Amino acid sequence: MTEASARAVVEEFCHFMKRDPCNSGARMMLAASPDLQQLADACHTVAEMVILLLFIVLASSAAIYLYSCQFMGTRAKPRLPPGPRGRPFIGKIIQLSQQYGGIYSLQMARQRYVVLADALIADDLLVTRAATTSSRESSYIASKTLWNGMGVIASPQNEIWQKHRQIIQQALRSQGVDNAADVIQKPLVRLCEKLALRAVDEEELQLIFAEYSLENFLSMLLGQNHDMLPESLLRQLLSMMDEMLKLMIPLANKEDFFAPLQRLSTSSYCQARQSRSRLLVIMNSLLEFIEPQSSSSTNCFGRTLLQKEEQGEIDNFEKCSLAMVWIIAAHASFPGFFVSFVSSISSRLEVQQCARQELATNIETHGLRHSDQQKLPYCRAVLLEAMRCNRASINSPHLVTEDMILGRHVIPAGTALVLDTWTINHDEASFQDPMLFEPRRHIRGELPTPRGVAAANFWIFGTGRRICPAHCPSWASRGRRARAIMTTLKKVIGA
Repeated sequence: MTEASARAVVEEFCHFMKRDPCNSGARMMLAASPDLQQLADACHTVAEMVILLLFIVLASSAAIYLYSCQFMGTRAKPRLPPGPRGRPFIGKIIQLSQQYGGIYSLQMARQRYVVLADALIADDLLVTRAATTSSRESSYIASKTLWNGMGVIASPQNEIWQKHRQIIQQALRSQGVDNAADVIQKPLVRLCEKLALRAVDEEELQLIFAEYSLENFLSMLLGQNHDMLPESLLRQLLSMMDEMLKLMIPLANKEDFFAPLQRLSTSSYCQARQSRSRLLVIMNSLLEFIEPQSSSSTNCFGRTLLQKEEQGEIDNFEKCSLAMVWIIAAHASFPGFFVSFVSSISSRLEVQQCARQELATNIETHGLRHSDQQKLPYCRAVLLEAMRCNRASINSPHLVTEDMILGRHVIPAGTALVLDTWTINHDEASFQDPMLFEPRRHIRGELPTPRGVAAANFWIFGTGRRICPAHCPSWASRGRRARAIMTTLKKVIGA
């Protein structure tokens, strides 16, 4: 190749770049070297000409590449939220929330999880978009084997779940708020008697509240006849309930993540099958103690279930599973909250004094009713603060049924959403001194947004379409419980 031919190649390349105004690399090169012709004239050898040509080609390619990356970066596809690689330990969820922020993803074998640790994100996904985030993952052990596809807690969002939830809501409406408060009065009196006897440690306190919670919900299930249950039946019920709760712990069963194990008779599978068989025997025996129908009898959930079965709306297994879900919901959540409540206020004498003074001033001798809640702003604030400071727990994950876009993140269908309530309720950006138990923050209005039903109750009853159906009666009766506990708290935990 002669010097003249090389010079001709460079000149032709320069003319090409000038003729192509749409070429981004050409524009950038011409701006950087406006007179390429002078450079070509300065070359005296073929080698210099070839080197110059290669430099121009490489520089143009680099410019085009950088421009393309910048252009495509503004149109980047949404990606999964960031998260740790490998299989993290579930006990580190709070630490992971502090590291990755309000939303991050985890991969557990075949199942993808997205953890929500921000109130606004949780409200958007679980409340505003509840239509696509209110199902449950169909776990092999809990959903399919233990509950046989039923059970309001573990079942997916389908027609069976909707029917069972409507039955529970109908029973709660027929019972009424004040009627429910009257039914639970006797268990509450017994609770206060136990608390007033002597100082107890936290372990014994947990047992006392567990017994109260069970008696409380049995009274709502069976009516006044719950006192007639034999001790042996109660022991069987408690034993079965503990077994079922262990099988229902989120992310606890390896069979849910590794399909080959589902072909084996593992210990979890055998225990789930055994518990399902015991469920029919124990719950049918339990429902035989329902208070007979009379003009003076109270409405109870068990009678509603028997009526639905007689009308052919539910079968025997549905009846037993609904009754068991009713009891499990009480046993799984209420004792822990009550222990947290008492532990929070037992060593704070100023909180107890303010609450007792408000109770003595505003509550009449006939007792607290639902309409009197507005007269107890401080007691209400104490309960809300105890709910905010409730111990960390992992609620049942919500399953996404359709692909979702959240800002620059995509959440594919089949992803399970886990709510990190502890991080949300202790967010320094939302609560001043979040580790401090301060009831007056709820009176002063130092509350973040959003303030829907779930957020207003600090997510303790769940959220979205999966919120506990009994959250309204529960809230209505908490004032009565607060008054009773406050008046007997002097001897609790050595206070």
